[in-house]
Amino acid sequence: MMNRPQAGRFRIFRTIIVVALTALAALWIITLLPFLLLTSLILALLTLPFLKRNQKVESKYHDCHSGKLHIRRFAVNKHSQAKFNELI
Repeated sequence: MMNRPQAGRFRIFRTIIVVALTALAALWIITLLPFLLLTSLILALLTLPFLKRNQKVESKYHDCHSGKLHIRRFAVNKHSQAKFNELI
């Protein structure tokens, strides 16, 4: 059974451990931040060719004059075919 002085020491020891672990975690995050920023910059630069390729693919199907997308659509009946022809 613990008496009062030992319980108080345990509480102080536990508080010191928690503060030390919190300080270590904060320092670890702060020192890791430049590495994370550099990694995200490199990954962003690596995605540029894919973004340019996607832009080219989109521009193939995009009509610059009207802003409409060219989508091939097969009409179910004559009425919807006429409506579709009006849109084009």
